[in-house]
Amino acid sequence: MNQFWGCLIISSKELQTNGQIRDRQVRVIGPTGNQLGIMSSAQALQKAMEMNLDLVKIAP
Repeated sequence: MNQFWGCLIISSKELQTNGQIRDRQVRVIGPTGNQLGIMSSAQALQKAMEMNLDLVKIAP
């Protein structure tokens, strides 16, 4: 495993964030790990913006 400044690097691939996510629907998980449900990407992005967070696609 690679380490950089004491942090474990899990993946070096680029993740899609915010407007880069083109999926019609996404499963949304909140900042504490609670499931917020399946919603459109637009709804998910709006929810993330309301929470002052980024929407990040972690699995295809």
